[in-house]
Amino acid sequence: MTSHRVLRRGVFQITTLLAVVLILLIMFISAAYIVLLPGPEQPIDQEQVVDALQANRDKWANQRPVSFRYVVHRTCSCPRAALEPFVATEKRGFKTTSFPIPFESESGETLVSPPSPMWIDGLFELIRRSKPGANEVFVEYDHSYGFPKLIDIKQDAADGNVHYEVRDFEVLEYR
Repeated sequence: MTSHRVLRRGVFQITTLLAVVLILLIMFISAAYIVLLPGPEQPIDQEQVVDALQANRDKWANQRPVSFRYVVHRTCSCPRAALEPFVATEKRGFKTTSFPIPFESESGETLVSPPSPMWIDGLFELIRRSKPGANEVFVEYDHSYGFPKLIDIKQDAADGNVHYEVRDFEVLEYR
């Protein structure tokens, strides 16, 4: 006795329908993923850099606390003293800096603060000066106060690249 399997008439239709729906769903998700992926970064328009600089400089002038503290970290082709992160404190216009841990410079001198610190106002000036000759200027501003919290300037010269990061911003005294 041989047994034959009897196929029911609607089974293939349902299976085919489910397969088509699944394929369409996969295609839809893939298309949505491709459309939503960010494309290659567009070059930053210098006019946008200038507009953002002025808007955030104004915001900083209006929102700036009376006293505050922050950490500055710089990356460049610079001496070690310029590369070490330092704490900058501005209290009612009086400015001080210090390294978290003093270190010995190339000349053998123990340094407790950077020889040429960069202040927030100086960062705004750096952005303003760098735009005409820089190949690329990227700036990220603090949403609350408007100060530049990240600056990345890439120039043609290999040693012309500079990166500043302002972090751990702490208000010591409000207006």
